[in-house]
Amino acid sequence: MVRDVNSAVLTAAASDSPTAVTFVKLEFGSGTLFANNSSVNISYGGDTYLGVGKLGAMNEVEESADTAASMMSLSLNGIDTTTLSAALTEDYRNRAATIYVAFLDASDAVIGVPAIVFRGRMDSMSVEVGDTTNITLQIVNRLVDWERTRNGRYTNEEQQKLYPGDKGLEFVVQAVEKEIYWGREDPQSNAVPTNVNEVS
Repeated sequence: MVRDVNSAVLTAAASDSPTAVTFVKLEFGSGTLFANNSSVNISYGGDTYLGVGKLGAMNEVEESADTAASMMSLSLNGIDTTTLSAALTEDYRNRAATIYVAFLDASDAVIGVPAIVFRGRMDSMSVEVGDTTNITLQIVNRLVDWERTRNGRYTNEEQQKLYPGDKGLEFVVQAVEKEIYWGREDPQSNAVPTNVNEVS
């Protein structure tokens, strides 16, 4: 897939020993979480991406030429009870999540502009408690909405629940069974012809 990648990033990626990190931006209800997969905190764009190092993991980002829903998983392993409690009470469903790849220079400063490799919404969170506590967060792209069943109906009753007084769907039921005669008159009508040539 063609991407609008910053020229400085392309140069860094083509170097002999590029240093790449993954940035994660999760927009929770209580605030946005910024993290990266290195062991150090990295500042970029006025935000500090916390280094989770070996505690964090994610599956590979897969791309396809097909118009289909995709997802990815983020994991945080061996976390403490305070972090677990915060995760369980967070408002996360359908909130934005963005994954970037960034290249660093020798002083751990970001080169150019990080490239977006996945953008979607947080969908589900699972927790495993044992010798260590692990949290896995599923992120899906917006195409997953096409596969979800809709409970709403295009009826006047449904419209009144959402927008009382709106008459936009008032005659939708009659329209379903309505026969439309395009380019000719309704054979059941007794309309008087307006074209004088039609009068015998």
